[in-house]
Amino acid sequence: METNKEKQNINHQDDMFEEIFKMGTDMFFSKESEKESELYVPNLQKSKDGIYKAIIRFLPNVFNPKEPFVKKYVYWLRDPITGESFSVDCPSNVNKPSILQELFFRYNSSKSYEEKEYAKYFKRSVSYYSLVQIIKDDNDPDIVNTIKVFRYGQKIYNMIKGELESEIEDVTNPFDPLMGKNFYLVVTKVANNNNYDQSKFLSKPSPIVIDGKPISNTKEDKIKLYNYLKENSPSLDNYKFKEWTEDKTQKVYSYIKHVLPQKEILKINMLSNDQNISNENINSSINDSKSESQKYQMQDESVRQKPNDIHTSNINNINDNIDDDDFLNGIIDDIPF
Repeated sequence: METNKEKQNINHQDDMFEEIFKMGTDMFFSKESEKESELYVPNLQKSKDGIYKAIIRFLPNVFNPKEPFVKKYVYWLRDPITGESFSVDCPSNVNKPSILQELFFRYNSSKSYEEKEYAKYFKRSVSYYSLVQIIKDDNDPDIVNTIKVFRYGQKIYNMIKGELESEIEDVTNPFDPLMGKNFYLVVTKVANNNNYDQSKFLSKPSPIVIDGKPISNTKEDKIKLYNYLKENSPSLDNYKFKEWTEDKTQKVYSYIKHVLPQKEILKINMLSNDQNISNENINSSINDSKSESQKYQMQDESVRQKPNDIHTSNINNINDNIDDDDFLNGIIDDIPF
């Protein structure tokens, strides 16, 4: 007669056997790929006549209503050895010293024309990340009615700010679920860069649509909205500042080494002490790539840093608690700039 332990072992073996025939493909895809699928990235190659058009709706952040978006400063660089593009977050996002920022300020404030030219290699750009509902996108119809993370720059941020500070029309909060406005996204290519100048908010406020029905100002619909956002929204926390990995640190110093003359590189150690990166690592990065510098010179502007956008202040407040009636009412009160 089988004991309970023997029965458990047999059941466990049966379960394992069944699992062999239920193996999916999910295990072969990294979490990074999942994160990339959260991003809404308009691809001009999918568009008609080189113009990408879509209608999206900015959404409140259900997990932290005080933070409707993530703002961070980013350096977009290209490895001079491999030609690989990469980005690093500026440590100043979390009030830490940044050698790239230090170099920019050092050279930008110089009275020497030659040194001022070095500053352009260390400009940073600002990126914003918000949750959006894809309302219409004929270029990518599979993602319609989903919630994605939309990365945008200063131009679209200024459009949002303009809705909140309008002196001509009624002030509108784009993140308001009941009285916000849909956003007509138009992306074109200008000087080989994506351009958003033709994008705009639609003229009339309207409520968010869930399952084909606009939400109303009722308790039932407010709860429906809350659950919809909670169940379908990616976390914006994934897009906040990330510390440099050892590999990226080496890439950054390799980049510095290749865009600056040797006399300037000798000054880096002093800056690195402030950023808590060892001189040994810096010198190693510089020396390891020294022999390569003769093969790969920074002649092409395409390997250089993109110019940064205008920097402005962050939005700080929306609501105090996701469980408050204020959130369910969809009224996002004072958003200071």
